[in-house]
Amino acid sequence: MDALKLREQTLIVFTSDNGSVPIGLVGGKPIDGKKGSLLEGGSRVPLIANWPGTTPAGVVRKDLVDFSDVHPTFVALTGAKPAADRKLDGQSFAPRLLGKEGQPREWVYVQLGDRRYVRSDRWKLTGDGEFFDMKEAPHRQIAIESDTQDADALAERAKLQSALDRLKAEDAGDAPAKKKRAKTTKTPERLLNDITTKNRLNRKRFLQNISAMGRPRLARSITIFGSPVSSRSLPTSNIACMIVECRSSIE
Repeated sequence: MDALKLREQTLIVFTSDNGSVPIGLVGGKPIDGKKGSLLEGGSRVPLIANWPGTTPAGVVRKDLVDFSDVHPTFVALTGAKPAADRKLDGQSFAPRLLGKEGQPREWVYVQLGDRRYVRSDRWKLTGDGEFFDMKEAPHRQIAIESDTQDADALAERAKLQSALDRLKAEDAGDAPAKKKRAKTTKTPERLLNDITTKNRLNRKRFLQNISAMGRPRLARSITIFGSPVSSRSLPTSNIACMIVECRSSIE
């Protein structure tokens, strides 16, 4: 990018879709949990953005961000408009990348299988009703008893419960009818072929969706580096690094 003189026209975002495999350290102290858990070590990851001349240098934000925010953020940065017939769960953090005030999230949502939680900066509520004070995160979470009389804790729990209930209701409404399928044994060659085919279809579908926003050249301005190996859509499939090239032709 430097050689092609594209660096000042390119936003680089580095992040991960899960925490570390071994127990990680922050400030020399171990993080609570690791990959595969719904503790901080399993779902709290770095998010580093760099765009010379555009993003403020050396600034650390404590904003809450989740992966559903990536799509609306890229849409905002490129000047495109989201499809009018679709509801987006994400919230753009583009203003924060540009050094502006913006409207940071009040809470984020995390799900792993049937387990889930919503978390604000200070509090965390799980789908099983467990409530935690996160003031010592990422090193430990402090359980709050269900009969607590702390007014602040009760108020925050009510807010998180409302968000969790709404998300659960949306999940129930979106859930497709399950169909029984006969089990088949696939050879390694067949599995590899299936993965390759799904990735190719996912990439095609992703580019078609972007183009459908009314900015055809936007589809050619986004490059995603990584090795997605699941049937999930590209924007959330094991993204190691995302690069958006904001050319003048799409501004």
